[in-house]
Amino acid sequence: MVNIAGIIYTKAGAVTKATFGLDSFFGLPASSLSDPQVSFDASSGRWFSSIIDIPNHRVVFAVSTSNDPTGTLMVTDCTGSCIPSPTSQSNTETVVSITGVPPATVTVSSSSFSISTSVIGPNAAQPGTGTQLVTNDNRVESVVWESNSLWAAWNDACIPNGDTATRTCLRLVQATTSGSTATKTQDFDFSTNGGYYFYPAVTSFQGQLAVSFGTSSSTVYPSALVTGRASSDPANTLQAPATIRAGSALDTSTRYGDCFGAATDPAPTAASTFWMEAEYRQSSTFQNWNTMIAQVGAFSAPGPFDFSVSVNPSSGSVGQGSGTTATVTVSLVSGTSQSVSLSASVSPSATGLSVGVNPTSGNPTYTSTLTITTTSSSTL
Repeated sequence: MVNIAGIIYTKAGAVTKATFGLDSFFGLPASSLSDPQVSFDASSGRWFSSIIDIPNHRVVFAVSTSNDPTGTLMVTDCTGSCIPSPTSQSNTETVVSITGVPPATVTVSSSSFSISTSVIGPNAAQPGTGTQLVTNDNRVESVVWESNSLWAAWNDACIPNGDTATRTCLRLVQATTSGSTATKTQDFDFSTNGGYYFYPAVTSFQGQLAVSFGTSSSTVYPSALVTGRASSDPANTLQAPATIRAGSALDTSTRYGDCFGAATDPAPTAASTFWMEAEYRQSSTFQNWNTMIAQVGAFSAPGPFDFSVSVNPSSGSVGQGSGTTATVTVSLVSGTSQSVSLSASVSPSATGLSVGVNPTSGNPTYTSTLTITTTSSSTL
């Protein structure tokens, strides 16, 4: 489901129900609709979908009567606290609990807990243009609940490790649920030095978490990434992201869609645990965004932390009274990323010759600038 239309495929890619309007699917003719979501609940064998009915300020839910997504549906709604308003910053997360399957009685309750303050991030840069990607606000983009563990993800503002500028990054919060009460267990940002992450979608299976999201920067066109974590990974961390489709064109609409999705395979295997959907760009034409569906295996515990260091250019020359720079790249080889510090020195020492790196630390993969300067009296 995207915006106001849906289509149903098999896992092999065959169409079982051609494109259909969500206004008729949810029984909301001529209404203004937004942000549809769909997921399969293996325990009940039901498909659950939802959409925001904007004029009536409510969320409408459709539940299948069997495991057939093309069959009959039962429809109910939720008003009030189901649709939060955007704010410039937030330090509270509210979890809404819905009990019951329509047409039986459905009850709604909620509980709240404190989180680190979340702030709306800046729009995201693109290569060679002043046109930026609108990253919207800091409302929750995606939620998954499994075995009393609830993950929520949205856009946030942060300064990535080793960076000096505020970027849009991913905020992830995990809570343990007991009845209608939720208690926070993890709360962190996921970011990249010099770039922007946005519009996360999450799903989980047996303690694993999978995250689909977008990225761009002054050197990277809008692209689709995936990351995740094993249940044994250190708290407040995700594994190094992988590119599932690299973009090759600008988005000139300024309104980059929040059209990302993630779902757990109804019959998960080690080779096919998750299905990830993400947006990227191959054409700058306004309506021509591209959607990628990727099959992702399990997230295993990472190996021991290891990294590599490279310098570009790897050699050069400098005259008296001048200077030069090179790019140092600290790349993650394995394990969960953690801080790596850099230092530089001249050996053997020489009069008037100095060297330094900036930034001096970061979480791989990141880059630093190596600067070498000399004076007119330098001994080389």
